[in-house]
Amino acid sequence: MDTKEPKRRIQAKIDADTADQVDDVLRRLGLSPSTLVNALYKRVAAEHRIPFELELTPREVAASRLADAAKDVRAETATTQEELDRWLAESGER
Repeated sequence: MDTKEPKRRIQAKIDADTADQVDDVLRRLGLSPSTLVNALYKRVAAEHRIPFELELTPREVAASRLADAAKDVRAETATTQEELDRWLAESGER
């Protein structure tokens, strides 16, 4: 008689680089991805919340702010040396 709890398959798309990094850590710990996901699900069920903060790191916040600021910067394209020289000369006068 099978006394195991019924199982349900879940699928998630994970960035390949992140998955490789996590697989390496799990391999070192002797764990499988299924074990990790089961542990996470059990903590969420027990605590009725995500058991860690989901927020950007200070570096990610800074990168995001820099990207937002860069959107306002007017970009020019120089395809010849003359165009570059002209742009540099005009930029120096400002």
